[in-house]
Amino acid sequence: MSVQEIDIFGIKKLAAETVSGLIPHAFLTMANVEAVVGEDKRDERKDAARSAGRSVAGVIGWVGALSGTGILECSPEFACTLANLMLGTEATTLTEDALDAVAEMTNIVFGGMKTQLEKHFGAMALSIPTIIYGTDVEMRTSGELITVLPIEIGDQLLRVKLYMNSLEEKRGALGQFWTISCAGR
Repeated sequence: MSVQEIDIFGIKKLAAETVSGLIPHAFLTMANVEAVVGEDKRDERKDAARSAGRSVAGVIGWVGALSGTGILECSPEFACTLANLMLGTEATTLTEDALDAVAEMTNIVFGGMKTQLEKHFGAMALSIPTIIYGTDVEMRTSGELITVLPIEIGDQLLRVKLYMNSLEEKRGALGQFWTISCAGR
C-alpha cells in the first residue's frame, strides 16, 4: 500500500496506533516493567511529566515516504530508574547510563514503529537518538503533532510525542532536523 492509497487521517491514525501498541512490549522486554498507555493528550501542552520543569528526552527522526520525529520524555528520576532496571544498577543521580537508557528506549519504540510502517510505505531511514536534558527545556520540531501519549509506569508519568511532516514535503536526511528553544522565548 502506498502513501497515495491511504488518506492522511488514516496514516496519522496508523502511526499513532503503532507507537501506542509498541510501548508496553518495549518496556516489558527491556526493563521488565508494565507500561500503561493513556489516551492522546495533544491538547494538554503541560502535564505532570513537565510540572517539575526538569526533563530528559530522547529525540529521533526518520525519513522516507513518511518522515517525522519521535520524542520520549521523562523525569531525570525515571531515567535513573530505567537504567537501573535495564542494567541491574542502583544509581540515584542522572548518569550517562541513564541518558543511554532513555536513548535506547527511544530507539526501540520508534525503530519498531518505523519497521511496522515500512510494511505499508516502503523503506525509511532512522537517525541516531539524541538526548536533551535540563530544566525548562522545550523542544520544537517541524511537522504536525500527531499524538501525545501519557505512559504510566508505576508512579512515574512519561510522554511520547509523535510528529509527522506533510506528505507533500519530501525531506532528505539533511533536511530532517529539530530545534530547541528555552521556555518563555
